[in-house]
Amino acid sequence: MKIKIFISLLLLLLSFASHAGNDAPVFMAIFDFVDDTGAKSSDSEKISLLLFAQLSKESAINLIEREKVEKIKHEQDLSESGLVRADSVIRAGKVLGVDYMISGRIYYLNDEIRFNGKLLDCKTGKFSGMTSSYPKSLNKDEMFEAFAKKIAQYISTKIKDRSTDSTSKPDKEKK
Repeated sequence: MKIKIFISLLLLLLSFASHAGNDAPVFMAIFDFVDDTGAKSSDSEKISLLLFAQLSKESAINLIEREKVEKIKHEQDLSESGLVRADSVIRAGKVLGVDYMISGRIYYLNDEIRFNGKLLDCKTGKFSGMTSSYPKSLNKDEMFEAFAKKIAQYISTKIKDRSTDSTSKPDKEKK
């Protein structure tokens, strides 16, 4: 009888322990998006701010203050182009104390504006991303808001997918 109780308690404890890791907060840094020339602009800064606002609604995500991110980015000489190698992503994640970093770029094409967003996993160095295009005829503020919501949803889904099954690899990852 004591063995059955012990085994039941052990299984219950293991069940709680496996779920506890899934509820742990995720720490994230948002790098300022850049435009198609590689420079920051009022548009790219607006996207970063809107994305920050969207992700701050998620209780499981803790965002690092943008000022801290930019300060460390300059101190460590990090740039979007420098965050393409896995070792650079992992090192930057350790310096910032984050699990993920987000970066992106805005492209102004002939008849559309294209947004690329990238989610960098600071533990593995892998990244995944998404692209959305909008006709230039749309209201710019609505376009930016729509993309910020879309990428925030994408990121939330990726984070939840990873936390529910940490052994599986996310789809469409790039190195």
